[in-house]
Amino acid sequence: MGQFVDTGEQTAVDRFFGDSEWREIYKKQRGGGPVGIHRLLMDHYKEKLQTLGYKGAWRDDEVGDEPLIRNAKRDAPLDRLLFASKHSLGHEFWETVTRKNVHGQMRLL
Repeated sequence: MGQFVDTGEQTAVDRFFGDSEWREIYKKQRGGGPVGIHRLLMDHYKEKLQTLGYKGAWRDDEVGDEPLIRNAKRDAPLDRLLFASKHSLGHEFWETVTRKNVHGQMRLL
């Protein structure tokens, strides 16, 4: 992703986020810090979705509540799932689907 930061041209990452603000987030966090770059970019993406009228299935008082997909062999993180919908029924569906983790353990609500 670093190769897209310093270019003056619009990139696929710019189109994904709908702006180039992600570059500043990336530059500030490049040196590391208490909050990972993935968390800051995820939060930026959530904000962009909200400006389009989507209501996220995330809880604003929780950080990192997106389900994490892991590699079964190495237990390494692969991806995070994020659900956003303009309809409340979508959120009810998401809550039902994510109530249990991959091991069948119910999450605390």
